[in-house]
Amino acid sequence: MKNELLIGHPQLAGNVAWYVYGRWEYTDKRRHYDREIEYNQMVYKLGGESKVTIGDESFDAYGGLVFITPKGHYDRHYFDTDVIGDSIDIFFDTDIELPKSVQIFDARSNPKLRELFLSLYKTCERQRNGWYYKCTAIFYEIIYEISQMNSDYIPLSRMEQIKPGIEYLNEHCYDTDFTCEILAEKCGMSYTYFKRIFNICYKMSPIKYVIMLRMTKAAELLISDKYTCTAISEMVGYQSNYYFSRVFKSYYGCTPTEYKKNIK
Repeated sequence: MKNELLIGHPQLAGNVAWYVYGRWEYTDKRRHYDREIEYNQMVYKLGGESKVTIGDESFDAYGGLVFITPKGHYDRHYFDTDVIGDSIDIFFDTDIELPKSVQIFDARSNPKLRELFLSLYKTCERQRNGWYYKCTAIFYEIIYEISQMNSDYIPLSRMEQIKPGIEYLNEHCYDTDFTCEILAEKCGMSYTYFKRIFNICYKMSPIKYVIMLRMTKAAELLISDKYTCTAISEMVGYQSNYYFSRVFKSYYGCTPTEYKKNIK
């Protein structure tokens, strides 16, 4: 493990106590965790791909996924990592009764939530004057955003129907010859039916979902400052840099060059 950071200690924030682990990166295939979870745990996956097993539940975790594990004892608690990636973990306690099972939310369509988690982590890390009060405000804003996503809870039965298509999408959505129609073919159903189930699960069409993934990846590449805009457009699936810039501006409200400048 590297880049492990424990920030602060459990502190009272109204009726919630919280502390943060930031940006973990694992090099081993399977990592076991304590079976006794003392605090409720909220995890935001920044990237990577893992199979998470907590008690009797197993699910795929990827960049943009949020899952909340209630405190308690679990017979099994481990991650099988396929692609190394970071996450931000918040351990918290509250006098409000939480669901007894793991809650899973696909937050890839909510870029604000990603920024809130990153802001919380960075504010805790720097610990400048008034950092605790700012972090408390951010934490409650995260809770609010997640509470608004109750309708976005992933129906696992529906997900099973379109799982082959989703797996193909996650692997090939940055290909320049990618089409959404092939996702339905992978599931053995018509595109109309696939799109209907997809909308139930992700609250958007497959096309909008692909654009969201591509734009999120493009923004990450721009922030890295390692690639030209032309190279990035090809890396996220666009043969035309001009068309990529149009889509990017429509999504973020500024051109890739302006976005990069603003981040700096």
